Amino acid sequence: MQQQVNRVSELMKKFPDLVTGFDIDSHEDVGHRNVYYINELVKDEQSVMPFLFHAGETSWTQGADMNLVDAVLLNATRIGHGFAVLKHPKVMEAIREQGIVIEVQPVSNQVLGFVNDLRNHPGATFIANNDRITISSDNFPLWGALPLSHDFYMAFMGLGSTKDDLRLLKQLAVNSIQFSTMTAKEKVDAMDKWQQRWNAFIDDVITKYHLL
Repeated sequence: MQQQVNRVSELMKKFPDLVTGFDIDSHEDVGHRNVYYINELVKDEQSVMPFLFHAGETSWTQGADMNLVDAVLLNATRIGHGFAVLKHPKVMEAIREQGIVIEVQPVSNQVLGFVNDLRNHPGATFIANNDRITISSDNFPLWGALPLSHDFYMAFMGLGSTKDDLRLLKQLAVNSIQFSTMTAKEKVDAMDKWQQRWNAFIDDVITKYHLL
């Protein structure tokens, strides 16, 4: 782990626009909890770098889901999956208070058997509560999915309510920029470019379906 921490630290210095944080990505139900590596992750009571932890990708309780607690205590800026977080109200409360972003990965969670019906996915509750989430992709090449496209589609169709419309899709897209690890200037530039493409998309829909 120390070697990995050192390598990521070096890469962040060499490629600051590409490498922006550290994650521990592993099969949580069979590996060590993140706290096991506390000596490598924290030096002099300070985090060695920004953390974007993979945490709570499990259906169990009082096991791998405790990585969610570690993520909060280590001031992670993002949590990958967070599938088990609704089983821990205090953790969810801390996530909201600290402004931690949860990366929701609906297709992966369904393919790997965490949820059969996406309407029952925790992400539906995150959306209903207007939590800070992004829609992300996991190991999409393994099941022939496109990066983001299929996850956005399933999020829109399965996680939203029957009354949701393009406003949900728009907000999820905006979240991807607002909650990213880009700099403030990069976010402004990205939003300008995205807004232009969104406007063109809306104009195309209006024209195609004769909505005016």
